[in-house]
Amino acid sequence: MATGKRFYGEAGVSGLTQYGGRVSEEWLRRLQGDRGRRVYREMADNDALIGAILFAVEMLLRNVDWHIEPYDESPDRVDEAEFVSTLRDDMSHTWEDFISECLTMLAYGFSAHEIVYKRRDGPRQADPTRRSRFDDGRIGWRKLPLRSQDTVDRWEFDDDGGIRGLWQIPPTTGAAAFIPVEKLLLFRTTSRKNNPEGRSVLRNAFVTWYHKTRIQDFESIGVERDLAGLPLIYVPPEVLAANDADSRAALAEYKRIGQNIRTDEQACIVLPSMFNDNGDRLVELVLLGTGSRRMFDTSKIIERKDREMAMTIMADFILLGHQKVGSFALSSDKTELFATALGAWLKEIAAVLNRHALPRLYDLNGWDPGLAATFVPGDIEKQDVAAFAEGLSKLSMSGFVTPGGEADEDRVREVMGLPERPRDDGLGAGDAAAGATGPAEEAEL
Repeated sequence: MATGKRFYGEAGVSGLTQYGGRVSEEWLRRLQGDRGRRVYREMADNDALIGAILFAVEMLLRNVDWHIEPYDESPDRVDEAEFVSTLRDDMSHTWEDFISECLTMLAYGFSAHEIVYKRRDGPRQADPTRRSRFDDGRIGWRKLPLRSQDTVDRWEFDDDGGIRGLWQIPPTTGAAAFIPVEKLLLFRTTSRKNNPEGRSVLRNAFVTWYHKTRIQDFESIGVERDLAGLPLIYVPPEVLAANDADSRAALAEYKRIGQNIRTDEQACIVLPSMFNDNGDRLVELVLLGTGSRRMFDTSKIIERKDREMAMTIMADFILLGHQKVGSFALSSDKTELFATALGAWLKEIAAVLNRHALPRLYDLNGWDPGLAATFVPGDIEKQDVAAFAEGLSKLSMSGFVTPGGEADEDRVREVMGLPERPRDDGLGAGDAAAGATGPAEEAEL
């Protein structure tokens, strides 16, 4: 079989629909491009349930512990892993803030970050491209800032559909800037068709959210009308006929008065004092009571819409306590399913860092990218200490597990929340790596 260019090249394409670098996979026009990003931002910022879910996700994942695993236990690999472990605390922003910005991919479908490097020449350097807590002369990360989704203008693709980078238009300058993929970390909820914009986790909740907001609007109007009353304005017949400009203008003004009636501190209505020959008032305004009767229970409809939206993100457990339904076992099962989804998103973040960020950094430092250490996220849910101790005791008594050794003790201490065991060299695992010269001066954001 021939192994030339045709053998190694690509015969097909991913099928991504894009024109001039602008992705057009969304069939609902309101959710396409910038319009869609504005809608998703409105959903995240204005809806109480969606905001609560996204806040819970952010707080849970911000608090996850990360650790570094060396490629192997050789001295060089361990030294490189210790270097990687220092990167998180040597940037101008915190690691937790970086994770929070990565999680904006949930609402928008993607999160693009630019890799900004620096040479680690010590904390007293005036140049931020050289300032670091460490003075080992290695290349590290200065920061991994988000490139806001609403500033992404278009993407650059190669002939095979691969992503070459993105074009960004900041709102302050309006000048397009190209960020090559070698400088990018692209986090996505899904990579179907190699779509750089992924797919918002709020997409399936959009229709439900849209109808819910309309019902809330109608409910607010109904409550207001119940409190203020339904305005009824009597006007002369010739005004209703609107045969001339003056009559049409008068009718429009009466409609405006009726639509804008509010019982607040500025409530005031001024009407002309006009009577016919019989002494009857020609213009009169009355407020009709509605009796507060409704054909539909809007509260139950809104609750159902909330459940539907929460189900799309597997977070409907958040409503169990509020609606006073559902058993503890059901809540536990749903929480576990939600934690599984969170774990998948954490793995996506770790995969991008391990496949793209670390190999590039290793190459800049003259190391073998194929032997790079890896970021490993910790558990989202805390282990039940009582259940862990009981299970460990039963396994030990049955002879299935024989406890002992430093690794077993480390694991028990980790689960129980006990201090780390003393090391032979007197240093705990959390001590700073060799080479630190002191606390860093305040760096730029």
